[in-house]
Amino acid sequence: MRGLFVNSEKNQCSIYESGLMIYNALRTKHKDIEYMEVSPRNMNERIYSGFDYYIFNWHHNTLPISKETLDNIHTLKIGILLEVGPTEIKPFMQEDLFDAYMVLDPTKKQSGKYYPFPRPLEVVDNLLPLLYEDVPVIGTFGFFVQGKNFAEVLQAANDLGQDCVLRMNLPDARFTGVSFQTVKDFANRLQRFKSSNVDLRITHDYMSKPDLIKWCSQNTLNVFPYHRNLPGLSAVTDQAIVAGRGIAITDCDTFRHMNKYISYYPKETYLQLSKSTLPGIKQMQEDWSNDKFVAQFDKLLFEQMVGE
Repeated sequence: MRGLFVNSEKNQCSIYESGLMIYNALRTKHKDIEYMEVSPRNMNERIYSGFDYYIFNWHHNTLPISKETLDNIHTLKIGILLEVGPTEIKPFMQEDLFDAYMVLDPTKKQSGKYYPFPRPLEVVDNLLPLLYEDVPVIGTFGFFVQGKNFAEVLQAANDLGQDCVLRMNLPDARFTGVSFQTVKDFANRLQRFKSSNVDLRITHDYMSKPDLIKWCSQNTLNVFPYHRNLPGLSAVTDQAIVAGRGIAITDCDTFRHMNKYISYYPKETYLQLSKSTLPGIKQMQEDWSNDKFVAQFDKLLFEQMVGE
């Protein structure tokens, strides 16, 4: 069967990157899936017929495809739901647009045409060794938006009471509403508040997924200081899980898929989490592998095209 995967246009954006991640996972088995990137301005003209099924990385901002366009497609239409709420499956979709849904939240249960999926983890060879063996290396990264308390990471590093390296990568992004100058100003302010035991290194690189995974593999602990309640699961933890180093998350809805695997900060300290989370991270690597992701997709295709 031939499929078409429709993603939003390329941007420094987690929605676009998640779509690419899903497509790459599916392509490990389904070589017959073609790939297309469209913008809200030209999607109606560019999407064409002739496929057995379509997968849309739907999003109310980056790919708000209309029901009128979908009604012109007479084969299976699958919508990806990335911004899933703790209780609401599709908080931003006003209409029921698709024949089936890939719900990117493994905490959900299958219900009718709604199929829960994990975020598929990429595979990267040649991970890098720890940056330093003799001092803790704490890493944190992500787009600078409300609800991410990067200053908390510096405070925790100051409170360790021992020498450590704190690596912070804050890239520019298109859809956050925060200017890059604001990000750089924040980084400069942080330098004034570090204690003498902290070697603070701030960068602004927009890294490829493989490079970001390797960057995470150099850290003793990768930290995600989120304090927000928004639909969707965190995308940034994917690379840290693949890297296999310790992870510090907060008690936040965006990490609900990780709660059964690992503890969180401040229930445990950074140094405790750098060791206690390792078994859970290994289990996540197994549970959210590409093979299991594709097996769930095959189940969706069979049930929707052949029948349960």
